[in-house]
Amino acid sequence: MKTKLKKARSALIATLLFVSVTSSACGANDDSSGKGQDTSMVQPAEDLSIENLVGAWTLTAATEKGQVMDLPASEVDLSIDADGQVQFSTGCNTIAGAIKIQPDDVVSFQDGPQTLVACPEDIEKVETLIGGVMQTAYGATLTQSGELTLLGEAGTLVLQKQ
Repeated sequence: MKTKLKKARSALIATLLFVSVTSSACGANDDSSGKGQDTSMVQPAEDLSIENLVGAWTLTAATEKGQVMDLPASEVDLSIDADGQVQFSTGCNTIAGAIKIQPDDVVSFQDGPQTLVACPEDIEKVETLIGGVMQTAYGATLTQSGELTLLGEAGTLVLQKQ
């Protein structure tokens, strides 16, 4: 378990650095004074619970085997309801299931139905990663700014609350 957490921390740090650098380079963090916001400190939420995860999310970054993955042009969304039912939508297929959060922010997913339409390669890669993270999930983080990171042996998914 400690090895998984070390890998997760490394992947999370790499993902957060990628998102921070990408956002800064694109000017996404510019405010009216022309100075970027300080993104060096991640403020964890007080509680990682289903209640805090309910709503709509958009995939903003992903890693697979420690490498940052290019995201498809179409938006990849996740919705979570109050019963923990989840549904990823890639613009081509949907992947459903249920999320469970255990002590120490250990996360697991129960598989649900999935559509299997042939999709462009970039979407299929993301769908494969989503399925892999759901099958191998072991942790998650949620920041006060509404960024959810799902950690799995297959990789990481970083989502922003809509």
